[in-house]
This record gives sequence, C-alpha cells and structure tokens, in this order.
Amino acid sequence: MKKTLCLLALSFVSLSAYSLSLETKCEQYNNYEACVDLGYDYLSEMDRSGGYELFKKACDGGYAKGCKSMGSMWENDWSGSKDSVKNAVKFYTLAGDKGDCSGYSNVGDIYSGNSELSVYVKPNHNKAKQFYQKAKNCYKKACSNGDKQSCQML
Repeated sequence: MKKTLCLLALSFVSLSAYSLSLETKCEQYNNYEACVDLGYDYLSEMDRSGGYELFKKACDGGYAKGCKSMGSMWENDWSGSKDSVKNAVKFYTLAGDKGDCSGYSNVGDIYSGNSELSVYVKPNHNKAKQFYQKAKNCYKKACSNGDKQSCQML
C-alpha cells in the first residue's frame, strides 16, 4: 500500500513538474511548441478557454501548430454555426500560410463535405480544389526542402 501511494505521489510530482516546465517555457521564453502542448493539457482538464488562449498565443507568435490547433477547436465545436466555419477556415488557412500544409487540406475538407462543419457550408468544389492544390504545393515545397513526411503526403 505504501509503495502504491509513493508511486502515485511521484507520478503527480512528475506531471506537475512537466506542466510547470511547459508553463515556464511558454510564458517566460515564448516557446510556442510548449504553449501548444500546455494548451492540450488544459483541454484534457476541460479548460477550453485556457487551451484556446495558449493556442492563440502560439498562433500569434507565428507557430503554425498553434493556428491549426485553434482551427481544430473551432471545427470540433464551439457553437456549430457559421462562426465555427469562418473561424476554422481562418485558422486552418493561417496554419497553411505558416507552413502546416494540412491546414489547407482541412479547409478543402470543409468545402468538399468531408468535415463535421460541412453541414453548415454549401459544398463548393472549386474552393475545395483550390485549397487541396495549395496543400499539394505546400507539401511539394516542404518535400523539396527535405521533409520526408511531406514527401509521403504527395
């Protein structure tokens, strides 16, 4: 019993230290990757607004994954409305513009009917095609710069 309690206490201390180090990296050093990781920690604790603010900080700082995470939050609900669509498209596009090619693919999915938000949008195959082409061009560029994962997406 004592052994189990010690292990639980150590796990809690480790998790607290992990979160604290993420918080320090994010807040004091503007490490945007840490902000996104901490944002997901907040979401796992059901603190949507805390997660959103951390993703926003990362996105505003130019970190593509922060923008993509914001797009994902809007896609996976906030109100299930046209505002959700508008914001998901906005942040996914920003993610693509900042180098996360899947952001463009996600917008293509919204306009082609392959997204949860598609029920709020009239299908627009021309827009979908434009965003899929942007994603393809983005992946080609990343692949030519040596990103093997992007090469696999082509």
